[in-house]
Amino acid sequence: MKQNNRGVLTAIDHNGFTCAHIAAMKGSLAVVKELMMIDKAMVIQAKTKTLEATTLHMAAAGGHANIVKILLENGASAEDENAHGMTALHLGAKNGFVSILEAFEKTLWRRCSKKTGLNALHIAAYYGNSDFVNEMLKSVPASIRSEPPIYNHHVVKEFATEYGFTPLHLAAQSGHDSLVRMLLNQGVQVDATSTTMNVIPLHLAAQQGHIAVVGMLLSRSTQQQHAKDWRGRTPLHLAAMNGHYEMVSLLIAQGSNINVMDQNGWTGMHFATKAGHLNVVKLFVKSSADELAETKEGKVPLCFAAAHNHIECLRFLLKQKHDTHQLMEDRRFIFDLMVCGKGNDNEPLQEFILQSPAPIDTAVKLSALYRDMSEKEKERAKDLSNVAVFSENMAVELLERGRLIRISATVSNRNLDGTRRLVLWYEVTSVIPNPVEWLLLLWLSGNLVSELSNVGGGSGLGIVKVGMK
Repeated sequence: MKQNNRGVLTAIDHNGFTCAHIAAMKGSLAVVKELMMIDKAMVIQAKTKTLEATTLHMAAAGGHANIVKILLENGASAEDENAHGMTALHLGAKNGFVSILEAFEKTLWRRCSKKTGLNALHIAAYYGNSDFVNEMLKSVPASIRSEPPIYNHHVVKEFATEYGFTPLHLAAQSGHDSLVRMLLNQGVQVDATSTTMNVIPLHLAAQQGHIAVVGMLLSRSTQQQHAKDWRGRTPLHLAAMNGHYEMVSLLIAQGSNINVMDQNGWTGMHFATKAGHLNVVKLFVKSSADELAETKEGKVPLCFAAAHNHIECLRFLLKQKHDTHQLMEDRRFIFDLMVCGKGNDNEPLQEFILQSPAPIDTAVKLSALYRDMSEKEKERAKDLSNVAVFSENMAVELLERGRLIRISATVSNRNLDGTRRLVLWYEVTSVIPNPVEWLLLLWLSGNLVSELSNVGGGSGLGIVKVGMK
C-alpha cells in the first residue's frame, strides 16, 4: 500500500468518499493507520464533496471510538463542522454512541455548533438517546441553552433562526417521553421560553401531537397551557392547526380557553378550518366554541372553509350557526362559495340558501350579487353568470312550491314505488306572500308579458335588487 503513494489517498468513489473516509466509516483501524503513514495530513483533512465530512466525522458517526481517539491524537480537529453544522461529537450524539465521549475533552461537550447553535446534549435529546444524555448530564447542566445560529438546516427546521432552546425543548419536540421524564427529574424549568419566539416545550409537544409528553409537562403545571408564543398562539392553536384531535381534546379537558385568539384574532377553530381538519372542527363545535368568532379581518371559520375549498368543513359549518346577511356582505366569501360549488353541482351554494332564515330572499339577492360581480370579474364572468342563473332558478322553484302547498322544513313525499322520502325545503308558515315574494311574482309576470310582446328591456333578477330598496 505504501508503494501506491498518493493515488490511494486521492481516489474517490461515486459518493465522493476517499479510502480514508470508507475505512473510518467501516471501523478499519489498521487501514486508517496505514493511510496516515502515506500522508497523515491528507487523511485527516480530506472532506467529502457534499456533506463536507472529515475522516473524524465518519468514525464518530459509526461509533468507532478507537479510530476517533487515533485521529484526535494525530491532530484531527474536533471543532470541524460538516455541511449540516455537525461536529464529530454531534454525530456521535445523534447516533447514541456513548463510547466516543471519553475521547473528547469535557470543554467540547458544551460547545455549540456555529451553524445550528446546538451542542451535543441538545442533539442527543432531539434524537432520544437517553444513555448519551445521561452520561453528558454528569458534566453539562440539563438547562443549558442553544446559542444564536448562522442557520439551522438540520434540526428543528420550524425555528431555523431561533435560539435559547433547552434539551427539554428538543426532547419534547421529538416526543421522547422517557427522556422528558429524565430531564424533568433533573429539576429543569418546565416552561422555559426560547429567546425571541417565546416558545416553551409544551408548544412543541402539542404542535407535534405527543400526548404522553404533554401529559407529563402539564403534570408539573397546568398554567403553561395558556402560554402564548411571539404570535400569540397557545398550545391549543398549534394542536388545532396540525389536526391533532386527541391533543385538542386533552387541552380542552385540561381547561384551555377554547376561544382564545392569537395576535390576528384567530381561534383554534379558525386554524382547524383553514387546514381542513373536519374532525377537529366538529370537536370545537361540540365543545361550544364560538362559530361566529371573527378575526381582525372580520373572517369567521366558515369563510376559511370556503376560501380553501374544504367542502366537507363547509357543509358541516353551513349547518351550524352563522349570519347569512353578514356573509353576503363579504364579496370574497360569495366568490369562494361559487368556486366551491363548481364541480359539486353548486351544492354549497344551495345549502347556503336553504339554511338561511329566508331562502327566497337569499336566492334573489345572491342572483343579483352574482350578476353584478360577473360584470366586474371578467375572467370568471361565465361562472358567475351561471351561479346567478342557478340562484334565480332556486328562487323561482322555492316560490312555486311555497304557493302550491303548505310545507314545513321537513316534508314527507312519496316516490313512484310508494316508498316515502324526505325533502328539505323552505318553511312556509303563511299562505299570504310576504312583500319580497309579491315583488318576485310581479317581476316574473312582467317577464312573461315582456317575452310574449317582445318588448325590450332589462332581464334577470338584477332589477329585483332595485325594486327592494
